[in-house]
Amino acid sequence: GKKLIQRFTSSNPSPAYIEAVVNAFKTGTFNGKRFSGKYGDLGATVAAILLHEDARAQDSSSNGLLREPMLKLIHVMRSMEYAEATNDNVVFRRLEDIGQFPYHSPTVFNYYKADFMPDTDSFRRQLNESDKSENPEPEPEPEPEPLTAPEFEIFTAPYAITLLNGMNQLVENGLSSCWGGLGQWIGNCDPRGRLEHKEAPTVGETVEE
Repeated sequence: GKKLIQRFTSSNPSPAYIEAVVNAFKTGTFNGKRFSGKYGDLGATVAAILLHEDARAQDSSSNGLLREPMLKLIHVMRSMEYAEATNDNVVFRRLEDIGQFPYHSPTVFNYYKADFMPDTDSFRRQLNESDKSENPEPEPEPEPEPLTAPEFEIFTAPYAITLLNGMNQLVENGLSSCWGGLGQWIGNCDPRGRLEHKEAPTVGETVEE
């Protein structure tokens, strides 16, 4: 149950959230709605994952998850209505340098470990050192619980910069391979396509979108 939740909504689901998903899988029901009523019902399981109140709550630092780089790219292209200039198929180059590319994971399990925890100790130590030089040392606070964040294993500085450069070229030149672009080389650096999403008439309407 926990790993299914991690793929959809939260890297650190609460015990109650996990229990609700497990019960939906076992009983085939969720929140009073009967699906098949049988053990192993994936419809009820997915409903529990997406409709549980924890899936929509954003009231703590442990809610949510980091979107994978390939999903970020596809989301931008779909939401901004990317279209190739010649109506050809959209073709990427191999994108291991953004952290992942379909069918090229380093192991059969995934691009990252499901239980990966970012090392934040050194960052906290640096913050504490800077605070000591400016302010008197306060009472020590209890260490926060370590958080699981699987997708952060492939969120490194080189991967993030490559993705940002590729996004910039997507806006400027479409899905080109030139100047750090993410597209397949086609023999020249001519603009390949464009983002066709139209800006809303007013700022308020833009924010609503």
